[in-house]
Amino acid sequence: MECTAELRGEHEMLRHVLEALGRTVEALGSGGRPDERLLVGFSDFAQGFVYRCHQLKEDHLFRILEDAGLSRERAPLAALLGDHEDGLDHVIAMFKALPGATGGDPAATACLAENIVAYLDLQGAHMEAEEFVFEFSESVLSDADNCSAVALFRGVEKDLGEDVIRRYHALAERIARGPDTPATDTDSPAGAASVAPQGHATEVVSPD
Repeated sequence: MECTAELRGEHEMLRHVLEALGRTVEALGSGGRPDERLLVGFSDFAQGFVYRCHQLKEDHLFRILEDAGLSRERAPLAALLGDHEDGLDHVIAMFKALPGATGGDPAATACLAENIVAYLDLQGAHMEAEEFVFEFSESVLSDADNCSAVALFRGVEKDLGEDVIRRYHALAERIARGPDTPATDTDSPAGAASVAPQGHATEVVSPD
């Protein structure tokens, strides 16, 4: 089914980004300083692509699944939607802690590492749970439902902008490849000036 295949593909891209984020935690645990460029890039990717594109697509699929009998007020959808909010909170906490951690502040470094680990744990369990939802979707949704979901996905991408989508795909590849990749304009705090997804009350902050 095209809609679930697309979401799985985005999950695979996110997994590569999360693997790079995990290596940052390992470096912090060994007494190293955080990779500021990677973490600023990750904050941009998470806030700009994961929350303004990928999870909006998932929300459209979830709404279609309501007509198939899954309630947004009960598991699994309620838990998955809660994960979306909790994950963004961890990303914002990382970004706030980054300047202090880069400067060698032990408390900020501990806060950064704690929120990275929490985000990694949350996303791992979250994507595993969503696989159940994708499998359910493939068993109950019609071809017309799939076409409706894909059309809504294209609407999300149009709203964000094709150039922006391409930039985030390139950013994900750079993060996954590691620190030897040449810097781009996404590597500065200005590149991370994304906004929270619609309906989220938390204001995204800059590291200043």
